Amino acid sequence: MRLQVICATASCLITYAWSAPVFFLARANAAQNAIDKSTKTIDWGKEVHGVRCALVLPTGQAPIPLGEPVKLAVLTKNFGSLEIHTAEGSPFASFKIRIQGPDGKTVPLSADGRRLLIVAEQVGVTNTVKVDPGMTRENKLHLSDIYEMKQKGQYRISLERLFYTPDGQDASTSTNILTITVGNPKPTPK
Repeated sequence: MRLQVICATASCLITYAWSAPVFFLARANAAQNAIDKSTKTIDWGKEVHGVRCALVLPTGQAPIPLGEPVKLAVLTKNFGSLEIHTAEGSPFASFKIRIQGPDGKTVPLSADGRRLLIVAEQVGVTNTVKVDPGMTRENKLHLSDIYEMKQKGQYRISLERLFYTPDGQDASTSTNILTITVGNPKPTPK
């Protein structure tokens, strides 16, 4: 178990115990042009202040075996002419995630997801990252670590991405709705 200090000043000391794996990874602008090669096949969400977002399943649309990790890429592209800053932190500080399970109901958070939500509510956004015009930011979202994805069937996923406009105003844009299929578990070797 690790202890993470979020804020350490004379008036603020927030520490939380963290035993869960890292759920949220972010990549800086340097490696983002590789994503842009497939931009024509990306189903981008609605543009807001020159910014569009998309959810992508990096492994393709084949069914994901039940019990295997569900990892998504969240792409944020600045189609505008001015830099923007993305809000970073836990997944719940950066995104408003919506996930509907095979039964049509909202999928509940896992125990680790509930812990991350509590931290996000207490700490909020911990960092921002500049995204220049024409650049794409990629964040990895380990969805099955924070949601109870324990049923076979189709899941519908979308999210809102928080960002800041060039004049410092809060803004958000929504992704496409990504449908993924969770299929039969991998057979166990005999």
